[in-house]
Amino acid sequence: LFGSLLDTLLLHLHLFIFKANPFTPHLTAPWLIGLWINFSFILYAHLREYFLKYIRMSLLATMGFPLAYYSGFLMGAVTTPHGYVAFVILGLFAGGSFPCTLFLYERYTQRTTPAK
Repeated sequence: LFGSLLDTLLLHLHLFIFKANPFTPHLTAPWLIGLWINFSFILYAHLREYFLKYIRMSLLATMGFPLAYYSGFLMGAVTTPHGYVAFVILGLFAGGSFPCTLFLYERYTQRTTPAK
């Protein structure tokens, strides 16, 4: 959910334009929603203990999100009218919000998990 909301926000701020998107300008592309579902399910399920180190996650998100979007830019899947500034804004936003989202998710799931 976080990734799809992030992509929709980036779309509305005109920082990135996603190709092959029948929902433009309202929602992110369906193929990006699929990527986010795979990313969140597979990585979190297998690397949960690494995701819970919030400072490390913040640094990785600050660098990783812009690199991922830049690779999409190089492949022609995304364009940006603002150049490299959009990648810097993405990195700063992801570095701050991604670890916070993981923290809130962990707190929510700990409260709703039944006692053994």
